[in-house]
Amino acid sequence: MNKNTERSKRPKKYFCEHCQAGFTRKDNLSRHQRDDCKLMKSNNEKAKVLLLKKQLAEKEKEIAKLKNIPLPVEALNRFEKMEKEIAQNNKEIAELKENPRISNQILQVVCVGTSDNYLDMLTDEWNNFDRALEYIKDCALSSLAGDCKLIEKMYLGERNANDEPSIRFLDKGKTRIEYFNEKKEKISDSKEMFGKKIANNLQNSYLKGINYLLTQNLENHRCPNKFLEEYDLQIWNQHIYDLSDLRYHRKIINQLNIPNF
Repeated sequence: MNKNTERSKRPKKYFCEHCQAGFTRKDNLSRHQRDDCKLMKSNNEKAKVLLLKKQLAEKEKEIAKLKNIPLPVEALNRFEKMEKEIAQNNKEIAELKENPRISNQILQVVCVGTSDNYLDMLTDEWNNFDRALEYIKDCALSSLAGDCKLIEKMYLGERNANDEPSIRFLDKGKTRIEYFNEKKEKISDSKEMFGKKIANNLQNSYLKGINYLLTQNLENHRCPNKFLEEYDLQIWNQHIYDLSDLRYHRKIINQLNIPNF
């Protein structure tokens, strides 16, 4: 059993206090809270509102005290500066209250990385390695339909009608695709480059799944047919090879339900 598989099977020891997602390692929890935890980011926005309210209250108290005493020039200047700051704070609070999508536009971003492993991502989402492996196996054995099903689950899931799509075509000819990379930067690629990226991610995900099964069979002296028929094993391996074909990349993109600009 390789190290990545062992980590996937270990019990969760670290949990996010915001969304309760579980992780086997503390550094994975830290990365999740830094980059991915939607609830934590939402809570940070709420904390910002509370802080602004507190600052506003303190400044209003200070202004009230200043009004009861003669104001020298320095104090008048300070008073005017505080009034401007209060007006700005009130504006920020109003914007956060009236337009919560200021933060939601960031929270709802779906990123396409250059080394996404869908087996790992599904394991984290479901907290169940066996369920994730079964899903990956079904997708790998379903060829093009399975690839599209997996890609759409990872990147093109349900969204609200008013949400901007995280992945979309930029032109009527559907030659360029806009999306967010792993740094949450909005970029665009040709259809061919984007297809190559997701095909590479599919290959890595399928390879990890099939290598785990083969390793398990060898280490535990189990018959592969208990989980995977010999014919299915050949199909799985052939499909991993097919994902290197540029023509197949175009087929994936053409079949995906990617919204237009």
